[in-house]
Amino acid sequence: MKKLTVVFLLFALIAACNQSQTQSGGDSSQPGSSVETAEKVIFENATMYAASTDFYFKNENGEEVSVRVSNLPEEQTVKFPDNLLESDTGIEGPPGANPDMVGKVFFIVKNEKGEVTEIRPAE
Repeated sequence: MKKLTVVFLLFALIAACNQSQTQSGGDSSQPGSSVETAEKVIFENATMYAASTDFYFKNENGEEVSVRVSNLPEEQTVKFPDNLLESDTGIEGPPGANPDMVGKVFFIVKNEKGEVTEIRPAE
């Protein structure tokens, strides 16, 4: 029984070390490290639904780029500035695009799988 416990603890320690390295990002020159790409876009609009929010942008070629972000806390994987949406004070219905942010330049950051991970201001 003691041997099984030691093996289990050793396995848990190795798994924790591997997870810690993955989360910190590591050195991008090492094989297997994460690679991010960023696309420069201009913010155009936003539509909020019950379970998600769609953000609409235009890229440098004039093509529409949309990003859907979950509104459910357990499924939020995309970081974005809070001020992209109107404040909900004094408005009827769900908030839309913050007029002060429309026309501003942002970067849409994607991971190595092509999944959007962040909407970042260009400033």
